[in-house]
Formats: sequence, C-alpha cells, structure tokens
Amino acid sequence: MGLDPLSKPPEMSIYLSLCKKTGLHQETPGGWALAVPSPEQDISNVRPTLLRILEILKDQRDNRVSVVTIFSELRKAPYGVRDGLVPIFLAIFAIIHRQDLAFYENGSFLREISGHDFRRLIKAPTSFDVQLTQVSGPRTELLDALRSFSRLNFQNTRGRRKIYRLQHYQCETCCLLLGSQVLSFSTTYRRRVVLNLSRPISEEEMMRSALSRFSRMLSMS
Repeated sequence: MGLDPLSKPPEMSIYLSLCKKTGLHQETPGGWALAVPSPEQDISNVRPTLLRILEILKDQRDNRVSVVTIFSELRKAPYGVRDGLVPIFLAIFAIIHRQDLAFYENGSFLREISGHDFRRLIKAPTSFDVQLTQVSGPRTELLDALRSFSRLNFQNTRGRRKIYRLQHYQCETCCLLLGSQVLSFSTTYRRRVVLNLSRPISEEEMMRSALSRFSRMLSMS
C-alpha cells in the first residue's frame, strides 16, 4: 500500500485495522489488491456494507446517486457505520469497482477520481454523485467484439487492465491533438465529442460508433 512499516504513520493503524484485519486487502494471483471478502473471510462483518453500496447503485442503474444518500444509508441499522469511516468505505468501494463507476462533482463528469477529489467529497458530499456503469447487455457485446479483435482475455484482471490502458492511451492521444488544426473532418468531429462529454457515453452511442469502427477494421485485416 506504499506505507513505511518502520515509521508507523497514522495511516498504518487505519490500514491494519480497516484493510488488513478485515480481509479487504488480499493477496491474489496478480498481487495484493483490495477486494470484497468472501463470507468465510469476513470476520469483521464489512462485506454487507460494501454490498449495500453496490445495491444502492444497482437500484438506480444508469442514474446518479447522491453521495449524501449513500452516506445516510450506511449510517442506518444494521450497518451503523460511523461518520469518520463512511467516506473510507466509499473510497475502498470506488477502488474495487473503479472500472464500473462514474463520479460527478456539481453535475460535471469526472474522468478520474483522485485523492484530492475525495478530500473535496468529504468536505462537501452534497456536491458529489455516483453512477454505476457496469459492463452488461450491449456493453458485453462490445467487449466480445474487442476480445475477438484483440484476442485479449476479459475474464481476468490483466485483460481488463490492457483495455483500460488502451482507452487511456486513446484519451492521451486526443489531448495531444487538442491544439492541432491539421486534422480530418471526422477526427475534428470526434475530438469535439470527447471534449463536450458531460457523462459516460450511452450504450447505444458506444455500440453504434465502436462496433461499426471495429467492423471496418476487421474487414480490412
């Protein structure tokens, strides 16, 4: 977790009590990672809290949920999470489901959620919303097309990370082209669409653009 065991900073006690002893920080085939503990591992009863966050977001699938609503639900029985721990549980949940969540601040879509963003969230939770964007339905069809094209295994973490890096590279490429005027009409149009994004792109839009593009690429290969 990047903590120095010799200096024993305050974060170390939080990590040991909230992440290590509870089974949230687990050793996996791909290394150490935060994960929801299984019922057998959940000796500290943290699993229901994380599943409750997921349940709240699933109940409002494709709709934004106020962070205040999530905090309020976690404070209720039978969860009874204390005020100081509520944002930590949300942060852990956000790390575990980082590829399935979209955060908004004052209505604006955050392409990434950082530590600085979370500090603002703790101070002003009314300004933040969360939306679940899990891969299902047409999104699964898109990943199947990507898998067919790239031969990546999306059932494991490594395959998903490769696609995430590919998407990140595409975003960085768009940033490099921000100031360029020597672009084709279609590239200029796509750049304008990306810059004007205020939400995750819809399934229909993603399917129309991505699948048609990959179909053309496959036909040319």
